[in-house]
Amino acid sequence: MCGVFFSCSSNPRVLAELRANYPKSIATLERRGPDRSIRVDGSDYIIAHTLLSITGYREQPIVRDGFEFSFNGEIYNDYLNYGDEYSDTDVLTAHFEEFGGTEFDRIDGEYAIIWHDRNARQVVLATDPMGTKPLYYQLGSDHFAAGTYESTVRECGQKGDIVLVPPNTRLVFDVKDFTVVEKTEIRAFHFDRANVDSYQAWTEAFQQALEKRCRNTRYDQFVCLSSGHDSGLIAAEMANLKLPFQAYSVYEGEDRDVLDQRLEWLRARGFLCDVLDPTSEQSFAMHNQLLETLDPFYFENPLNPEVTFPNPDFRYNGGIVAHGLIFEKTAARKQIISIAGSGGDEIYADFDNPYQNPDWSEIKGQWDKVTGPWKNFNGGWLTIFLGGIERVAASFSLEGRYPFLDPDVVQAFLDLSPALKSRESKAPISNRMRELEFPMHDRKFGFRGVDFKLQQASQ
Repeated sequence: MCGVFFSCSSNPRVLAELRANYPKSIATLERRGPDRSIRVDGSDYIIAHTLLSITGYREQPIVRDGFEFSFNGEIYNDYLNYGDEYSDTDVLTAHFEEFGGTEFDRIDGEYAIIWHDRNARQVVLATDPMGTKPLYYQLGSDHFAAGTYESTVRECGQKGDIVLVPPNTRLVFDVKDFTVVEKTEIRAFHFDRANVDSYQAWTEAFQQALEKRCRNTRYDQFVCLSSGHDSGLIAAEMANLKLPFQAYSVYEGEDRDVLDQRLEWLRARGFLCDVLDPTSEQSFAMHNQLLETLDPFYFENPLNPEVTFPNPDFRYNGGIVAHGLIFEKTAARKQIISIAGSGGDEIYADFDNPYQNPDWSEIKGQWDKVTGPWKNFNGGWLTIFLGGIERVAASFSLEGRYPFLDPDVVQAFLDLSPALKSRESKAPISNRMRELEFPMHDRKFGFRGVDFKLQQASQ
């Protein structure tokens, strides 16, 4: 997990302000990239990068004849061959040398990219197909700025709307006259071939998604394990594939019998498991720490704005605070890669379940009527929850990786027949956990984390 930044202007006064405000902009990215921070200045622009080194210490921005780029995330095209002298940065460099700022569908990864064509004076912003990494921009009449967070751009000190780059999008900006010249979709998902009558292809795609994210890494992986489906299958399949990880759990709000059975199942196979039981005081202290270190970010219902969290600021959410408590422990142990279950609800169920959040679903289990992306597919609640978890992970200099959001896994789900999709809640996930004989239940609780203990501490 890294941080990226770019700013430029044709106005000497504005350019001077951008340069003067650069330290404030880059300060928003220090926790996201603690290993190294590098800035490259041109006659009318700044491009910068803060590094959290996962696959090597390759310095960014990368500067080549005619172009330069800075990116956040991981590229998996050649993951088995990465090492100290070769990393995903080299893969991207070769890509841009061959294709320039195009052909992003050839890039396999979780990423947000800023690519600058110095000769044409164009900037390309690109996000992966599911929008796992945040990227914002501001376009004025005489300036352009882009960066990982809204606050990164806001600290540039210029007026104008700050816009989140949508998932699966390539945006091209002309920074001579400061206009948008092109907007294209990066990957086309197919919704018209839902005729596969076996879960096998989906299972194989999910296994490959885990392999890409967990093999040949310099740091240890961990899983925030609940009694639910998404983290459950991640832990079970990683154990099946003999991918190393440690599990971390919080009891509050969980089916304790199922969670205890899972922990026993994993420990019997040699995997370390920690159960955190924070006090109300510890929970409240983490809540206050997040208030101090993170900008506000709001959970607002994209399907029904009138129905949302009691306090939509994610720093008040017990699940987020519990993640903070787990992340604090894993960061101290140098376990900095979180294999997370984001997408399980949004893609494989669209939040359709009889126990929780009935107003969050657009599909409501009617998979036979799906002809294209639904609101939560690579937007809606998916974008909101990714935005929250990415921010809290970054505050501890951790990286989130999301196997359920691998485009090949998503497409394999879309290819399933409506009958298989609707056989049960999160059908391919449930099916695979049964095959692995991993303890499970059929209810949806939602990750409450330390909600009750926060309430206790605030009284």
